[in-house]
Amino acid sequence: MRQELSEQKLASLGLDPHLLDVVGPTLKVRSVKVSTSGEEQAGFLQSFISAYAFLMMLFFMILSSGQLLVRSVIEEKVNRIVELLVSSCSPTQLMAGKVLGLSGLGFTQMIVWGLAGLAVSGWMGAVPVQTEHILLFLLYFVLGYLLYAAIFIGIGSPVTTEQEAQLVTSYLIIILVIPLILTVPALQNSDASWISVLTYIPLLTPSMMVLRLSIETPAVSEILLTTCIMLVSIWGAMVAAGRIFRVAILATGKRATLAEIIHWVRTG
Repeated sequence: MRQELSEQKLASLGLDPHLLDVVGPTLKVRSVKVSTSGEEQAGFLQSFISAYAFLMMLFFMILSSGQLLVRSVIEEKVNRIVELLVSSCSPTQLMAGKVLGLSGLGFTQMIVWGLAGLAVSGWMGAVPVQTEHILLFLLYFVLGYLLYAAIFIGIGSPVTTEQEAQLVTSYLIIILVIPLILTVPALQNSDASWISVLTYIPLLTPSMMVLRLSIETPAVSEILLTTCIMLVSIWGAMVAAGRIFRVAILATGKRATLAEIIHWVRTG
């Protein structure tokens, strides 16, 4: 309507309405991200796709592999197969075998999906994700998965039915969804104090670090500190899960209470 009114005003003044196309503003604004050296880097869309793709892959891998871990424990307890298994290996070895086997399955799926995505993007003539921090992405991916795998097998060992397993794992799924909700505000303001706080919470560290890496590279000290936090958390979660698993896989009948589980963890 503004264009039409302007042309009518020009015509009423005896001027050519097409002059508006000549004198009209042609300024086009494009937002870009530049490095400290002044070089143009990936824009917001590419950063968003990179971060969101990583978070979705981590979400689906933890969700699928974690539920498989819990279901395998429940199935072996119900069918009494676990008693035969622990007669030939220790509970710790059995738990390690489950984590390594299902982890290998999950990582194989992720590799196939990743290669398929890169092949399709290369065929289309564009790479929609950032490759600058791919090694750090993979590092936090592995650390995040191992932490959640330990938690899944720890909380899945005491349960005896599918309904109990779904109820318990639903709380972990809520935690996994939080980074997906915070993707856009985190990318728009990566220096916010609340992002720094969430970075040092082990369950959210991998996701929040990936969001920050997609915008700008954090300090080396932060990368080393968060990596150490994840390693310590994984060790603690594995030890706790091993102590729970060792007792819970042979416990039948009465459902274990929270106090009993805490006792198992403390006494080993």
